[in-house]
Amino acid sequence: MRKGKGERMKTYVNTEKALELLNNGDLDGLRLHLKNALISEATYAKSGRAGVARFNAAKKYIKDIGEGRPGLGAWEADGKQYLVDGHTAFIFEGDNKIAGLKQIPDDVEKMKLEKFFDEIPPAVETVTISLAAVKMAIAEWKADGKIGQRCIIRIGNATYNSALVEEALRIIGLDTVDVRLSDNPIAPGLIASDGIRALVLPCKSEGVKIYEVEAADIAA
Repeated sequence: MRKGKGERMKTYVNTEKALELLNNGDLDGLRLHLKNALISEATYAKSGRAGVARFNAAKKYIKDIGEGRPGLGAWEADGKQYLVDGHTAFIFEGDNKIAGLKQIPDDVEKMKLEKFFDEIPPAVETVTISLAAVKMAIAEWKADGKIGQRCIIRIGNATYNSALVEEALRIIGLDTVDVRLSDNPIAPGLIASDGIRALVLPCKSEGVKIYEVEAADIAA
């Protein structure tokens, strides 16, 4: 994809992988690879590397859901885009929607995500966090040698699986986000911004070390 005179074309086609798929006769795999490459190129032209990173994170999110879980995945309705895997959920509007994601078939009943969001208890605390702060907590967990356990982090009055929070922030694609917390530590945390809403389910933390996520200094 041309970006201007003297600049190299940006392509997401992995030539070696494409040739391997072709030589193996995997035409469906080749079509999918080329489709994803074209989507990435279009996303790069519109939103740059950050947009491509969001697309790749959301694509992996849907792939990890796996088969046999109807109603989970991505779909669009009423001008909004929905993503859900049972642990986290997202609603994107306007330019925040992520193009090119595999969709749940039209004949499959979808979860009523708007209802879940509406039923969250009122927020009593808002904590601004960053992906960098979450990654610092994960680095501390790794340094402690607890790789065989889940990394549990604390945000405000609630604890979360760090993997879910990190994944959610990569899909949202913002440097910092506001997490709205109720006075019920087992209620989902709500991440909200213009045209973006996300839910992350908290988790139990008995008997494990909890790693603190420092609130972002937005004035810095």
